[in-house]
Amino acid sequence: MILKYNPNILNPEKPLLKCPKCKAVNKVSLSQNNKKSDDNLDEKTIYKPVGNTNEVGWIVVHDEHTPTQTYPLRLGKNTIGRKSVSKPCDVMIETQDRYMSRQHCVIEVVQNRRGQYDYVIYNINTSNGTFINASVDKKLLDQDEIYLKDGHTIKMGHTKVVLKTKEMTLNINEAQNTVVNMNYSKTIFIG
Repeated sequence: MILKYNPNILNPEKPLLKCPKCKAVNKVSLSQNNKKSDDNLDEKTIYKPVGNTNEVGWIVVHDEHTPTQTYPLRLGKNTIGRKSVSKPCDVMIETQDRYMSRQHCVIEVVQNRRGQYDYVIYNINTSNGTFINASVDKKLLDQDEIYLKDGHTIKMGHTKVVLKTKEMTLNINEAQNTVVNMNYSKTIFIG
């Protein structure tokens, strides 16, 4: 898709534009052939969004037991679990964590009336539980549906993942880099 914009409204160090159609925030790449001279800053320049606009968020594996992995989330239901050939799901995390079910939980992404995305998580009958922000009192029960925010940590079995949303993050690389550079709490087993 090609759109037009006024370069006076764009920050050259962080060129971001919101698509008027899908409302996705995109980093833009200025086309050198169409770039106007500095004296004509009010002329329009053509840009093309960079990145996959079907992705509305990402989950990034971030703990001491599993290598870092980043997976895209799409509109609708995203079933998350341990990688399995016999019981595949939408987001299959490569882990040796036997406490994570092959179909552990669902993050459903829906677009609300304001055009923003809501991220709702619920459990799929797993006996080992799903926890939000490492809080023992925030274990999801089978009937629970919790709204997630950017940066929330989800613990499935012993594996922790962090949600990065399209509203706060430009692309999959930025999502992973942001999470990798943050500290995480070590997993403590109470037995």
